[in-house]
Amino acid sequence: KIADAFEKNPEAEMVVGNLIFDYADHTFLRNAEIDYKKIMLPFRYMFPINPVSYFYKRSLQKEVGPFPLENHLTMDYWFLLKAYQKHKLIKIEDYLGTFFMNGFNKTSGADNRKNTHYRVLDHCWKHDRKNLPYYLFNYYKFFYYEKTPFNFKKLKSKARKNLSRAYSILTLKKNKYYSERLFQSARSDYYVNRRFKSTSKVLSSILFNPKSLFQRSRQSFIVQSTLGPKILEKLKTAYFFLTTPPGLPLANKLHYYGTEFKKSNKFVKGNLLLLLTYLVSPRFILKNKRPLRSIRNKFSLRKLFNYLNPLFWARGLINFFRFKKYKSYSSEYYIKAREKYYYHKNFQSVFLLLFSFIIYPPALKNISRLNLFMYSLAGNSLAEKFKFAYHLYKDNPEYTFAHKLNYYGNEVRKEGKVIKGNFILFCAYVLSPKYILKREKIKKLNVVSENATFKIPKHNSSISAPSRLSNYKNHLRNLRSTGVGFDTRFKNSLERSAYRIKRAYHYFRYRKFKAQSKDLYAQAIENYKNNKRFKAAMSLIPSFILYPVSIFNRNKFGLMINTITGHSLKAKIKGENAE
Repeated sequence: KIADAFEKNPEAEMVVGNLIFDYADHTFLRNAEIDYKKIMLPFRYMFPINPVSYFYKRSLQKEVGPFPLENHLTMDYWFLLKAYQKHKLIKIEDYLGTFFMNGFNKTSGADNRKNTHYRVLDHCWKHDRKNLPYYLFNYYKFFYYEKTPFNFKKLKSKARKNLSRAYSILTLKKNKYYSERLFQSARSDYYVNRRFKSTSKVLSSILFNPKSLFQRSRQSFIVQSTLGPKILEKLKTAYFFLTTPPGLPLANKLHYYGTEFKKSNKFVKGNLLLLLTYLVSPRFILKNKRPLRSIRNKFSLRKLFNYLNPLFWARGLINFFRFKKYKSYSSEYYIKAREKYYYHKNFQSVFLLLFSFIIYPPALKNISRLNLFMYSLAGNSLAEKFKFAYHLYKDNPEYTFAHKLNYYGNEVRKEGKVIKGNFILFCAYVLSPKYILKREKIKKLNVVSENATFKIPKHNSSISAPSRLSNYKNHLRNLRSTGVGFDTRFKNSLERSAYRIKRAYHYFRYRKFKAQSKDLYAQAIENYKNNKRFKAAMSLIPSFILYPVSIFNRNKFGLMINTITGHSLKAKIKGENAE
């Protein structure tokens, strides 16, 4: 259907369809819009909320650009806004996929209203400012005027609340509280590298409460936010240089570090420290070994010729600006590696990423490239498992990690994956032993009925052994006559052996036959109640054969005795015991 839609509309770059939403207790349908202004208002209209409901050409992806990996929750909505804005779309009235809101995915656990609001604001500010008033008008109209009608009582309470806050600020009643709140927000801004905001908030907190200026925490934080982390590190190293070790004079430290810097070819820094050493203590001038020889080596004729040679300066400039050129090459290799990883070509993506790191070594600091390198090195299956474990740990922070593992382990056990579920539960018990007492009992019957997908084909018992041998010989002759190669015959023999192993496994696997044995036992009870003892015995005997452990079941064994002996013998035995 998608191919037909693209063939009928060759100018179209994207085909959009409808979507099915599947919750745990109900299902409903979603019809997506193809108008750009409508999907800007997700609170009124429905946009294609899942990528299974739209298909597009590669040229559209290249024009829009790569997805922003740092935007973890609305990167698909970012793509749709840019695609709807300038490209041609068509709509087909078909349901192209199902979206399961199972509680483990990002959409079902996120604040979708807030995330889409921020995403549309960012898109309008960067790419479409003329539609920003349109979006803001509809947003505030929908959330603040249509849903909650305007009333004077709420306005009166809000005005009273704001006036009480202003009164408390002017009368210095709650200034300490507001000052502390500003200080906490300033600290959070500083840790996100917003130094200007943090300094302004700290100074405003001191204006609210001037007594807080005498606190050591505020003073140190003002110094941190004004100077920045790099200058602070340098000041710390200088402080430790001056104070440790306490018994050694300052001139000895300066002389030692100056000579070390000169040995590592940092002549300007080393000579500056040595000059400070000579100013602090002139006796260190005599300790400088062979100064004339070092000056002669430094200002030799060869170096003088290099300084006068323009090729030397040109080579230095090339080496200085070399990384700018290779940075673009490295980013191109990174984009190619992402494409290879998308098409499950992990070895090629690893090779391209290694080449990009060799060309531009500072790219090792990029977290997205390192993540892609690890995912492509680990493979698709392991990468998916790592991603799932990360989201299991990161999402829903109101629950502990042990609680999530306990819940997920029980769900896996209910699906029939007992080894995997028990391993996850063991990890949960190691983290929090209290969940051992809360272990759920899983009904094996449900597990078997859900997972018993492999059915053993029934053999026709009427065929004799000689006829089977003759059929097998005829089959081999047909294979030889048709000219089947050795590879296909070897593959068929492997498939036959695997089938026999599965057949033996299902023969000795009691879980499946336990369910069948229970069904036969239920039929035997009904036949016994209807006085059909022979049929009850005929259904009990295969139930014992299918699941021999059920012999130790008292109810089943008693039913077998009752069907054999009958009511009369049972009554006689009871009467003798009574006498």
